[in-house]
Amino acid sequence: MESSGERGQSCDHGQVRRSGLLLDCSEWQVTVFPRIFATARDLRVVGCRAALAALAGLALWALLPTAVGWEPTSVVSGSMTPNIRRGDVAVSSPASSVRPGQVITFHGDQGIMTHRVTAFADGRITTKGDHNQSPDPDQITMEDVIGLGRLRVPYVGYPAAWLHDRQWDRLGLCAGALVAVVFGARVTSRSGRAGGLHVASRMR
Repeated sequence: MESSGERGQSCDHGQVRRSGLLLDCSEWQVTVFPRIFATARDLRVVGCRAALAALAGLALWALLPTAVGWEPTSVVSGSMTPNIRRGDVAVSSPASSVRPGQVITFHGDQGIMTHRVTAFADGRITTKGDHNQSPDPDQITMEDVIGLGRLRVPYVGYPAAWLHDRQWDRLGLCAGALVAVVFGARVTSRSGRAGGLHVASRMR
């Protein structure tokens, strides 16, 4: 009759008895554990590379239109919510005229703004943020218009919004996460694992 101590693990003798199965500890060291670690490493690399690819795709989507003269602008407020959100990038094309209902990017009293045209008469343009209760206090002219809103690229403008609001903690976290993802996307050398296998096999 086996005692409880005898039914437990006995790796000193190179074996583990569990659930009626007799396992060789050295075999676990040589085959199972390295495979688990390699799978975890591969999943990390794939996940980090997918994240980098998504970020690069959004950045390219925001920057490529500049090749044809379009202008990307980071949205730093929520005045156009829900159609355009803080942290988005609004891409505008050159415009020779505008009409009510169109979204434009322009030089306003608070810097570069992206709002909707509500009226255009006698060369004066009235604008308003979709989320605001009242129109912008100052009217503009076509000379102030940067372009007509064409594309909205989400998330890419968050660093600019955090910088505008002096949210240094979020900028730091974003930079740290980006560094971690870049290093996580690197494929580590297999020499360490191969060396471990070699040592384990010699210990048998």
